[in-house]
Amino acid sequence: MGHRRQQRSALAKDVSSLFDQLGGSAEEVADSLSQHGVSGRQASDTHCPLARYLNAVLGAEHRVKGVDVGSRVVRIRVRWPWSPPIFVTLPGPVGRFVNDFDRGQFPDLVELPATPAIPVDHPAV
Repeated sequence: MGHRRQQRSALAKDVSSLFDQLGGSAEEVADSLSQHGVSGRQASDTHCPLARYLNAVLGAEHRVKGVDVGSRVVRIRVRWPWSPPIFVTLPGPVGRFVNDFDRGQFPDLVELPATPAIPVDHPAV
């Protein structure tokens, strides 16, 4: 097996291990992400809580450019030239979390909109 192929395989295994550590149910995954202080946007493949968590954990990895989360897979974009992304299938509990979060099941993890710097009812000078 080539060096690059071994690195790709190791990275996929690392991500699978992260999924296992999040918990065995959608609720446990939500609790784990909440304990890590992660929130995010619904129906966003790059800004949902899972994507933000994975980007934070894998962000220091020099081989990783970014992570996108779908309803069934995670796509890991790598920095190697001419290298396709790595796809890792979401295990059942993590996939259920993603789908449930998008349907509003875990409102505590939804990112609140930023408050404006200038109050809206403040008259302009």
